Amino acid sequence: MAAELEVSTRTVYRDVAHMMAQRVPITGEAGLGYLLAVEYDMPPLMLTRAELEAIVLGAQWVTRRGDPLLSPVDRRPSGTPPDSGQVIEVVYRYLAEGVPIGAERDPLSIAVCSAISQGYAAVQGGPAWTPIYTQGLDPLRQEGVRRGNDRVDVRLTMPEETVIELYHGEHTRSLRVRWVLEEMGLPYKLAPVLFPPRTRQPGFLLENPLGSLPLLIDGAVRMTESMAICEFLAAKYGPTTLMVDPKEPGFADYRQFCWFGEAGLMPPVGVFLVYIMMTPPNDRPGKVIDNARATFARRLEAVVQVLRRSDYMAAERFTLADVSVGYALELADRLGEGTTYPIKVAAYLERLASRPAHQRAAALLENA
Repeated sequence: MAAELEVSTRTVYRDVAHMMAQRVPITGEAGLGYLLAVEYDMPPLMLTRAELEAIVLGAQWVTRRGDPLLSPVDRRPSGTPPDSGQVIEVVYRYLAEGVPIGAERDPLSIAVCSAISQGYAAVQGGPAWTPIYTQGLDPLRQEGVRRGNDRVDVRLTMPEETVIELYHGEHTRSLRVRWVLEEMGLPYKLAPVLFPPRTRQPGFLLENPLGSLPLLIDGAVRMTESMAICEFLAAKYGPTTLMVDPKEPGFADYRQFCWFGEAGLMPPVGVFLVYIMMTPPNDRPGKVIDNARATFARRLEAVVQVLRRSDYMAAERFTLADVSVGYALELADRLGEGTTYPIKVAAYLERLASRPAHQRAAALLENA
């Protein structure tokens, strides 16, 4: 799809996420594919030469009528028929939003209806192909792109400005947030921070006095709790299959494991992080580490029990619960504690690591 539209894969993910946010019934996820509900008809995203010429004829016809709605438009591109931008706005509103042309019964809409019906009859003897440029309809930007000699695509893209900024550091909980951003195909700006920032990058305290990671800024919103940020992103920019509806089977497991990864698994993993990664071998308190390992093993059994009946933590699909649990398990594995993982846990981590969004987030993490 990206190659056909001559855009980046990230742009496709972003635009699909925007359509999902507008309640278009699309299921699926970035990297794996999307499905559109059978009963839903997507509006056409392109116009044929005949359709465009019909619109041009309609614009010329309406202009000759001298309708007061069609005063000169000085900003129209060179070569565009007089005032056709306004006409095409009406047509595009029909195509993109499902507003029937002429339903408002204003002179412009009526003229377009007439132009389309009359224009087809005149296409054979009509004017040569004429490029059409549409006026923007917020929040979408439309670009007329000529394809050969007989087709013009109306390409839809979201505004280019990036509003989400993520401060992240390697091995920190910011990986959860980046993972979700990649899963949802959301654009974001990355601000790498050295870990631990309190000692290695004191200036970060001006942004986040807690000195913790992640820090997400989205407009006026500033958040620092990783799973709260993930839920915020899914709720604000969804709908998304990363969330489980309260009426769905598995909602209780979803809520349980969204927080179990942080409240249940991360405390002993935090001990590993401090006393294995950040403490010289001779200074490591063996008894503290052993107690943390015993606690981690007991709590890991709750994950194993779920994996005996399902590939994921909730709702028979990948959700935020897997982001929560998966990060904790992956961090423990990085610290050398994964050698004793049960087979099902090891296979679960492989499934998560094979996800394209996870690979992108992890690769970015390594390259930051």
